[in-house]
Amino acid sequence: MEKKKDSRVVWVDLLRIFCVFSVVVLHVAAPGWYSLSVDRARWECLTLFVSCFRFCVPILFMISGIFFLNPQREYTLKKLFSKNILRLFTAYVFWTAFYAVFFFPDRLKDLNRENLKLMLHDALAPHFHLWFIVAMICIYLIVPFLKKIAESESLVKYFIILSFIFTFVLNTLKIIPKVAEIIGWTMGSAQFTFVGGYTGYFLLGYYLYNHELSKKMKAFLYTAGIVSTALTVFVTWCFSVKRGEPQQFLFDYLLLNIFFNSVMVFLFFKDVVSKIHFNEFFKKTIFLLSKLSFGAYLVHEMFIMISSKYLNFSSINTNPLIAVPVLSVGVFMVSSLVSLIISKIPVAKKYII
Repeated sequence: MEKKKDSRVVWVDLLRIFCVFSVVVLHVAAPGWYSLSVDRARWECLTLFVSCFRFCVPILFMISGIFFLNPQREYTLKKLFSKNILRLFTAYVFWTAFYAVFFFPDRLKDLNRENLKLMLHDALAPHFHLWFIVAMICIYLIVPFLKKIAESESLVKYFIILSFIFTFVLNTLKIIPKVAEIIGWTMGSAQFTFVGGYTGYFLLGYYLYNHELSKKMKAFLYTAGIVSTALTVFVTWCFSVKRGEPQQFLFDYLLLNIFFNSVMVFLFFKDVVSKIHFNEFFKKTIFLLSKLSFGAYLVHEMFIMISSKYLNFSSINTNPLIAVPVLSVGVFMVSSLVSLIISKIPVAKKYII
């Protein structure tokens, strides 16, 4: 793997950029997908975008696991709370309050009691894409325990297997109504949540980064990834058309189809993209965009709304083959620029991006 002197890994930074860009793609495509009639060609096109790019969030958890579980990096409780968790918490508070005001500017014109209550409610409830910060904070809280697990390859594999079964397999089985009732009763009694949530992705990223899989296992995972992605598109389309409205039951990040889709993309970057030799200019550009990606993630929703409200350009009223790629690239570039500007402000770069 190609590394710089500061131990940055090109393909991992490129993967982070691609994942944040994919988040933008999802959020650009989503309004049209939820709003348009399911029997329209535009909706079918949007189904491809919202189904195929769902790897983005799981892989962001996987990338974090690579670095936080690295045995060469020490994370004392003081450092974890005063630097990593504090930064996420302050960013969460700031951007939650920002979106509470930004998305309802009319409330500022009439600061009556009712509008103030609504603004306070929105300031306490996160804007939809900020849930990721809360989930990441929860994982950071148990990093000291996860690092102990990461010290043993066998324990990491054991944790991933348990997570695969009790999170991804069971969540997928819950889609089946009668099976869901049985699982809900059984697991509800067990209260077995230790390997639940996004922690499995966190450890999986660390394991896949540091260990080479057999050719048979890679072939299986690539095949499963391709089949899962195709099934997500096809089943979503079939059930949506049958029920006359968009069906998103296969979009949960903790389902098997999204798991295999995410692993496939991660392995592709590790096996293929890592072998691309970039010149120094491209490396510096990649490193810069990677550093700005968190800020871009935080602000991108603002520019999607601006484009829709003031430019009348969105996936709802424009051909998605044009709207999604053009708007996604534009929003990502502008968001990265704003992130760069904020990064030049001493206090802001430390606490809000």
